[in-house]
Parts: sequence; structure tokens; C-alpha cells
Amino acid sequence: MTLTLRDNYSEAFKIIEPHGFVSLEAVGGEDLTIVNAARASFDQQSRLHFDWFPAWFDNDEDCECDTPNGRYLDNKPTLSKKDRGLINFLMREGHTSPFEQVESWWRMRLPIFVIRQWQRHRMAEMNEESGRYSVLKDEFWLPVGPGAVRTQVGKPGAYTFEAMEDDTAKYVIDRMEGQNNAAIETYRELLDLGVAKEVARAVLPVSMYSTFVWKVNLHTLFHFLRLRNDEHAQREIREAAAVMEQMIRPHVPVAMEAFDKKYGRGQYAEVVCHG
Repeated sequence: MTLTLRDNYSEAFKIIEPHGFVSLEAVGGEDLTIVNAARASFDQQSRLHFDWFPAWFDNDEDCECDTPNGRYLDNKPTLSKKDRGLINFLMREGHTSPFEQVESWWRMRLPIFVIRQWQRHRMAEMNEESGRYSVLKDEFWLPVGPGAVRTQVGKPGAYTFEAMEDDTAKYVIDRMEGQNNAAIETYRELLDLGVAKEVARAVLPVSMYSTFVWKVNLHTLFHFLRLRNDEHAQREIREAAAVMEQMIRPHVPVAMEAFDKKYGRGQYAEVVCHG
């Protein structure tokens, strides 16, 4: 399996205000990996190829990709039309195991209440920062951006969220910040008294940030994105999921196109970060 390390840090790392980030550390596999996993059923294998203009194409510009028979459209090899069709077939018909052959490794820093939602997706591997072994940083989540302080309207299962009045929102943020400051002050006081880190951390709220690493296969990632980068998902986890969807897309563009087509992803694929 080809392991693609990030080669453009700005595209593989995204800050999520106020203290969070999402980082795509590595990707193992590509669209061709999915194709060949499926073709293994018939003891067959595909290769990438180059698209090219025929020799009679009228273009006088010099190009390093000229050949005796024509000119490559792009100097990068691509999947054949047949292999693209195979990926679309696999996605459309729900043949998921070939997508599991592609894996990605992530490093993220998010509020604990978001991470607890994340952990519901159990078909992946996670390791998280431990408050037993390290002193935790005084970084807390606060609502950022228009509508971040919101009220729930309607019944469970059929409710919407509405932004609160500016004066109320400011009061809420001030109260949350005061609570966070009091918690970290108590935490440090307990540590100074010699209380074990694993005990002292009990006074800290779920708004505190924590760092974790996550390894996930593409099928499971698609399921995660379908649920969490969705208008019904909680805003704070959707912000991270939207960033992930944007980051993984260049590594498996044909699979992502098939995913978009099956689930109507157009309205959900945009990044929704605020700050």
C-alpha cells in the first residue's frame, strides 16, 4: 500500500476556533486501491493510464508530455473510464469492503463534548490525550460566530435551533467563561496540594479541549461524514467533519464523486467553520 504523507501543510491542517484543529497526517491507498480490491474477486488488476490528445490535435505549444502518438491531457496518470465506472457501481450497489482498503490517519484537538460524540463511531482506532499522565492545558471552548449561542425550539426529534438575542448571548458566554476559569483555578490548586492528576481532573468541564489521533478506513469515514457533516448534526462536530471531507477529497477524488452522487452531498460538502 502506498502511504501518502501530507506534502502541503496548509491544505492538510485547519484551525477551528477558538483552540481546535484538524490535521490529516497520512493517507494509505487511493482510488486505484479500491478498484484492485474489487478486481481481486476475479484475480484481475488494473493500472493507471494517461489521457491524451490524438496526434492531429492542433496546438503549437511545447509540452513535456508530447509523445509520437499525441499529447497527454495531464502529466498525471488517471483511472480508466471502466475503473471509474466500477467505483460508481460499488458505491451505488453498497459493495463496501473495497473502500475499507483505503485508510487515513488524523490528529485533532477538539472540545471533550465533541470527542464524546466522535467516540460513538466505534469502527475506527483512537488514542486520546490522558489527564492521568499530563497536566491539562487551560484551553476551553466558548461559542464562536453568529448563532453559536442558540436555543432549542420544538420537540425532541423534530426541533430546530434559533440564535439567542445578543445581550443574552453575551451573558451566556460570560457565565461560561467564568465557570471555566473557576474550574481551572480549582484544578491547579488541587495539583499544588499534591492531589493526583487523575483525581484533580474531575473538576474540569467537558468544554475543555483534548487532542486525539484517529485511524479510519474510507468506508467508515464515509459513514461518519454522512452523519456528521449534515445539517442535522451538532454544529461543533459538523465543523470538524466538513474540514475532513474537504481534506480527504483530493486523495480519492473518484470515490468522493461517487459518494456525492449517491448521497446528494452537494448541499453539505461546504466547509462551515466560523471564526
